[in-house]
Amino acid sequence: MSDGIADEYVRIYGVKKPNLVMNCPPYIDKVNSKDIFRKNFNIDKKQNIFLYQGGLFNHRGIETILESFQQTQDKIVVFMGNGPLEGIIKQAADKHDNIFYHKAVSPDVLLDYTASADIGIFTCPNSCLSHYYCLSNKLFEYTMAELPVIVSDLHEMKRIIDKYQSGLVIKNNTKALTEVINNITATDIKNYKKNIKAMKKIYCWEQQEKSLLSLYNHNN
Repeated sequence: MSDGIADEYVRIYGVKKPNLVMNCPPYIDKVNSKDIFRKNFNIDKKQNIFLYQGGLFNHRGIETILESFQQTQDKIVVFMGNGPLEGIIKQAADKHDNIFYHKAVSPDVLLDYTASADIGIFTCPNSCLSHYYCLSNKLFEYTMAELPVIVSDLHEMKRIIDKYQSGLVIKNNTKALTEVINNITATDIKNYKKNIKAMKKIYCWEQQEKSLLSLYNHNN
Protein backbone atom coordinates (compact mmCIF):
# COMPACT_ATOMS: atom_id res chain seq x y z
CA MET A 1 0.00 0.00 0.00
CA SER A 2 1.14 3.54 -0.74
CA ASP A 3 -0.32 7.05 -0.79
CA GLY A 4 -0.79 6.76 -4.53
CA ILE A 5 -2.77 3.53 -4.26
CA ALA A 6 -4.88 4.96 -1.43
CA ASP A 7 -5.65 8.01 -3.56
CA GLU A 8 -6.68 5.75 -6.45
CA TYR A 9 -9.16 3.96 -4.17
CA VAL A 10 -10.65 7.35 -3.35
CA ARG A 11 -10.82 8.35 -7.01
CA ILE A 12 -12.23 5.07 -8.33
CA TYR A 13 -14.56 4.01 -5.51
CA GLY A 14 -15.41 7.31 -3.87
CA VAL A 15 -14.45 6.03 -0.42
CA LYS A 16 -12.71 7.74 2.46
CA LYS A 17 -8.94 7.56 2.05
CA PRO A 18 -7.71 4.30 3.67
CA ASN A 19 -5.25 4.39 6.54
CA LEU A 20 -1.75 3.47 5.41
CA VAL A 21 0.23 0.71 7.14
CA MET A 22 3.33 -0.16 5.13
CA ASN A 23 5.24 -3.43 5.16
CA CYS A 24 8.45 -2.21 6.80
CA PRO A 25 10.95 -4.28 8.80
CA PRO A 26 11.75 -3.64 12.48
CA TYR A 27 14.22 -0.86 13.15
CA ILE A 28 17.87 -1.79 13.65
CA ASP A 29 20.16 1.05 14.68
CA LYS A 30 23.51 -0.42 13.74
CA VAL A 31 24.06 -2.83 10.87
CA ASN A 32 27.24 -4.90 10.69
CA SER A 33 27.96 -6.63 7.42
CA LYS A 34 28.91 -10.28 7.78
CA ASP A 35 30.15 -10.28 4.17
CA ILE A 36 28.29 -13.50 3.46
CA PHE A 37 28.26 -13.13 -0.32
CA ARG A 38 31.97 -12.38 -0.57
CA LYS A 39 32.77 -15.42 1.57
CA ASN A 40 30.34 -17.75 -0.21
CA PHE A 41 31.22 -16.68 -3.75
CA ASN A 42 34.85 -15.62 -3.26
CA ILE A 43 34.18 -12.04 -4.37
CA ASP A 44 37.01 -9.53 -4.08
CA LYS A 45 36.57 -6.95 -1.30
CA LYS A 46 37.24 -4.16 -3.80
CA GLN A 47 34.17 -5.14 -5.84
CA ASN A 48 30.80 -3.57 -5.13
CA ILE A 49 28.03 -6.17 -4.90
CA PHE A 50 24.69 -5.26 -6.47
CA LEU A 51 21.76 -7.23 -5.06
CA TYR A 52 18.30 -8.18 -6.24
CA GLN A 53 16.35 -9.98 -3.53
CA GLY A 54 12.80 -11.27 -3.57
CA GLY A 55 10.54 -13.23 -5.87
CA LEU A 56 12.11 -14.22 -9.17
CA PHE A 57 9.10 -13.47 -11.34
CA ASN A 58 8.34 -11.80 -14.65
CA HIS A 59 7.65 -8.05 -14.63
CA ARG A 60 10.14 -7.44 -11.81
CA GLY A 61 12.91 -6.08 -14.05
CA ILE A 62 15.03 -9.22 -13.67
CA GLU A 63 15.60 -9.62 -17.41
CA THR A 64 16.89 -6.02 -17.58
CA ILE A 65 19.29 -6.64 -14.69
CA LEU A 66 20.61 -9.80 -16.34
CA GLU A 67 21.15 -8.02 -19.66
CA SER A 68 23.04 -5.17 -17.99
CA PHE A 69 25.42 -7.40 -16.05
CA GLN A 70 26.00 -9.67 -19.03
CA GLN A 71 27.23 -6.56 -20.85
CA THR A 72 29.28 -5.36 -17.86
CA GLN A 73 31.54 -8.24 -16.97
CA ASP A 74 33.55 -6.42 -14.27
CA LYS A 75 30.52 -5.63 -12.04
CA ILE A 76 29.00 -8.14 -9.60
CA VAL A 77 25.32 -8.94 -9.12
CA VAL A 78 23.69 -11.44 -6.77
CA PHE A 79 20.10 -12.62 -7.19
CA MET A 80 18.63 -13.99 -3.95
CA GLY A 81 15.19 -15.56 -3.94
CA ASN A 82 13.13 -18.17 -5.72
CA GLY A 83 10.53 -18.30 -8.45
CA PRO A 84 9.98 -19.17 -12.12
CA LEU A 85 13.00 -17.18 -13.36
CA GLU A 86 15.43 -19.06 -11.13
CA GLY A 87 16.44 -21.24 -14.08
CA ILE A 88 17.50 -18.43 -16.42
CA ILE A 89 19.44 -16.78 -13.59
CA LYS A 90 21.33 -19.98 -12.88
CA GLN A 91 22.07 -20.37 -16.59
CA ALA A 92 23.44 -16.83 -16.72
CA ALA A 93 25.50 -17.49 -13.59
CA ASP A 94 27.01 -20.59 -15.23
CA LYS A 95 28.11 -18.51 -18.22
CA HIS A 96 29.20 -15.30 -16.53
CA ASP A 97 31.64 -15.01 -13.61
CA ASN A 98 30.03 -11.77 -12.38
CA ILE A 99 26.48 -13.15 -11.91
CA PHE A 100 25.56 -15.23 -8.86
CA TYR A 101 22.44 -16.96 -7.58
CA HIS A 102 21.62 -17.53 -3.91
CA LYS A 103 18.52 -19.31 -2.69
CA ALA A 104 15.98 -17.45 -0.57
CA VAL A 105 16.69 -17.21 3.16
CA SER A 106 14.37 -17.01 6.16
CA PRO A 107 13.26 -13.57 7.44
CA ASP A 108 15.17 -13.96 10.72
CA VAL A 109 18.54 -13.90 8.88
CA LEU A 110 17.56 -11.83 5.84
CA LEU A 111 19.16 -8.61 7.07
CA ASP A 112 22.53 -10.34 7.50
CA TYR A 113 22.45 -11.31 3.83
CA THR A 114 21.09 -7.99 2.57
CA ALA A 115 23.75 -6.07 4.48
CA SER A 116 26.41 -8.23 2.81
CA ALA A 117 25.77 -6.40 -0.45
CA ASP A 118 26.56 -2.78 -1.30
CA ILE A 119 23.70 -1.60 -3.54
CA GLY A 120 20.12 -2.84 -3.89
CA ILE A 121 18.24 -2.98 -7.20
CA PHE A 122 14.51 -2.90 -7.89
CA THR A 123 13.81 -1.99 -11.52
CA CYS A 124 10.14 -2.87 -11.84
CA PRO A 125 8.60 -1.89 -15.22
CA ASN A 126 5.81 0.68 -15.36
CA SER A 127 3.32 -1.79 -16.81
CA CYS A 128 0.22 -1.04 -14.70
CA LEU A 129 -1.08 1.28 -11.96
CA SER A 130 -0.14 -1.28 -9.32
CA HIS A 131 3.50 -1.01 -10.38
CA TYR A 132 3.38 2.75 -10.93
CA TYR A 133 2.27 3.32 -7.33
CA CYS A 134 4.09 0.40 -5.73
CA LEU A 135 6.24 0.66 -2.63
CA SER A 136 7.91 -2.72 -2.51
CA ASN A 137 9.04 -4.13 0.83
CA LYS A 138 12.38 -4.69 -0.95
CA LEU A 139 12.96 -0.95 -0.78
CA PHE A 140 12.50 -0.94 2.99
CA GLU A 141 14.60 -4.08 3.47
CA TYR A 142 17.44 -2.49 1.50
CA THR A 143 17.02 0.69 3.53
CA MET A 144 17.14 -1.07 6.89
CA ALA A 145 20.37 -2.79 5.78
CA GLU A 146 21.66 0.68 4.77
CA LEU A 147 22.02 -0.15 1.10
CA PRO A 148 21.65 2.65 -1.45
CA VAL A 149 19.13 1.64 -4.09
CA ILE A 150 18.65 1.80 -7.83
CA VAL A 151 14.94 1.94 -8.64
CA SER A 152 12.72 2.48 -11.66
CA ASP A 153 11.18 5.84 -12.39
CA LEU A 154 7.91 4.93 -10.67
CA HIS A 155 5.81 7.53 -8.85
CA GLU A 156 6.09 6.39 -5.23
CA MET A 157 9.62 5.02 -5.46
CA LYS A 158 10.88 8.22 -7.06
CA ARG A 159 9.13 10.40 -4.48
CA ILE A 160 10.84 8.69 -1.55
CA ILE A 161 14.28 8.33 -3.12
CA ASP A 162 14.27 11.97 -4.24
CA LYS A 163 13.15 13.13 -0.79
CA TYR A 164 15.87 11.31 1.11
CA GLN A 165 18.53 11.18 -1.62
CA SER A 166 19.13 7.55 -0.74
CA GLY A 167 19.80 6.20 -4.21
CA LEU A 168 19.24 6.62 -7.92
CA VAL A 169 16.08 6.70 -10.02
CA ILE A 170 16.45 5.47 -13.60
CA LYS A 171 14.44 4.67 -16.69
CA ASN A 172 13.65 0.97 -16.76
CA ASN A 173 15.91 -0.12 -19.59
CA THR A 174 19.23 -1.88 -20.00
CA LYS A 175 21.10 1.19 -21.20
CA ALA A 176 20.15 3.30 -18.17
CA LEU A 177 20.95 0.55 -15.67
CA THR A 178 24.28 -0.27 -17.33
CA GLU A 179 25.30 3.39 -17.21
CA VAL A 180 24.50 3.63 -13.50
CA ILE A 181 26.30 0.44 -12.45
CA ASN A 182 29.35 1.52 -14.41
CA ASN A 183 29.50 5.03 -12.97
CA ILE A 184 28.42 4.84 -9.33
CA THR A 185 31.39 5.63 -7.08
CA ALA A 186 32.47 4.81 -3.55
CA THR A 187 31.82 8.46 -2.64
CA ASP A 188 28.27 8.21 -4.02
CA ILE A 189 27.59 5.12 -1.92
CA LYS A 190 29.02 6.74 1.21
CA ASN A 191 26.84 9.84 0.77
CA TYR A 192 23.71 7.80 0.14
CA LYS A 193 24.36 5.74 3.27
CA LYS A 194 24.42 8.91 5.38
CA ASN A 195 20.98 9.86 4.08
CA ILE A 196 19.61 6.35 4.61
CA LYS A 197 20.15 6.64 8.37
CA ALA A 198 17.40 9.27 8.51
CA MET A 199 15.11 7.39 6.12
CA LYS A 200 15.23 4.11 8.04
CA LYS A 201 13.95 5.81 11.20
CA ILE A 202 10.74 6.68 9.34
CA TYR A 203 10.23 3.53 7.28
CA CYS A 204 10.41 0.94 10.04
CA TRP A 205 7.78 -1.22 11.70
CA GLU A 206 7.90 0.77 14.94
CA GLN A 207 6.50 3.78 13.05
CA GLN A 208 4.00 1.77 11.02
CA GLU A 209 2.80 0.05 14.19
CA LYS A 210 1.68 3.42 15.53
CA SER A 211 -0.61 3.87 12.54
CA LEU A 212 -2.05 0.38 13.01
CA LEU A 213 -2.66 0.83 16.73
CA SER A 214 -4.23 4.23 16.10
CA LEU A 215 -6.63 2.60 13.64
CA TYR A 216 -7.54 -0.14 16.12
CA ASN A 217 -8.11 2.37 18.91
CA HIS A 218 -10.24 4.58 16.69
CA ASN A 219 -12.52 1.68 15.76
CA ASN A 220 -13.00 0.44 19.36
